[in-house]
Amino acid sequence: MHQKLLILDDDEEIVALLAQAFRSLPFDIVFVTSGVEAVIAIFEAYSEEKPFDALVMDCALPRLDGFTIAKIVRLAETTGVSKRTKIGYFTAFPKTVEQSTLLEEVGAQAYWRKPEDTGNLPTLISLWLNGPG
Repeated sequence: MHQKLLILDDDEEIVALLAQAFRSLPFDIVFVTSGVEAVIAIFEAYSEEKPFDALVMDCALPRLDGFTIAKIVRLAETTGVSKRTKIGYFTAFPKTVEQSTLLEEVGAQAYWRKPEDTGNLPTLISLWLNGPG
């Protein structure tokens, strides 16, 4: 059974590039371009009892950022709607002390930089998902 992955980035070119890069890999992936779309997809997956195994999100998004989405997911998990979801971030911003604190608060396990990691992201995510924890 393939792992179910949600990838959120508001840059449609990045989404298209990643969709192509992930095409031949054994993942069931939902690509979204807004925080609102991500929350809808996450809760639809909960309602179908097929939650995502992992979320990979940009940090800085208009209206609903990746940190807020992670807090929503963690809150939903406390109600028992889902097992603990792996969360990783893929962003152009350097990791600051503030972001490190936010990453820790939401239990994020991974952080990748764009554009540096863009070409390797499928491999990095595969290793992350299949590694410990």
